Amino acid sequence: MRQEWPEWMPRLGSSDAPISPCRSKYATGEYARMAQVLGAHAEHITDPAEVGPAIERAKEIATTGQPCVLKIITREEPVFSQYYR
Repeated sequence: MRQEWPEWMPRLGSSDAPISPCRSKYATGEYARMAQVLGAHAEHITDPAEVGPAIERAKEIATTGQPCVLKIITREEPVFSQYYR
């Protein structure tokens, strides 16, 4: 069953959409930095060896009630979901 498009969400390709549908996989942002500005503990992780320790740090910090954001950079996937095609 197909759901209706939410009125509050701009349609991709419209002038008020944040990204175009053809380049959406390249959408990026400083999510970790934005989370820090909003008061969360945040880390930008690029080294696979740091993923485990970062998760442990986030778990410990989260017990204090502070939100945590981990932005983990992996790699571009060559295969995309065909669900909406």
